[in-house]
Amino acid sequence: MRKYGIYRYGSNSANQPLCNKRLVAIVEASSREAALKKARDLPVTVYHNQHLDAVAQRFVPKAEWDEVSGAPVEWI
Repeated sequence: MRKYGIYRYGSNSANQPLCNKRLVAIVEASSREAALKKARDLPVTVYHNQHLDAVAQRFVPKAEWDEVSGAPVEWI
């Protein structure tokens, strides 16, 4: 199993104004596709102009990873 960062793409005034990309969760999965499937079950709000994507841990900046790794998903 590998760790993936789940990014929400798309600016929306309700949950991420003036920010096109935000790390919203971290999941463990066997593949990127499996990580995205897990992400769809998380309590993360995604509006019509937004979408989720999974990125392998090695491609996520450490500061972003550290910020999200200790936060409950509901906080994001």
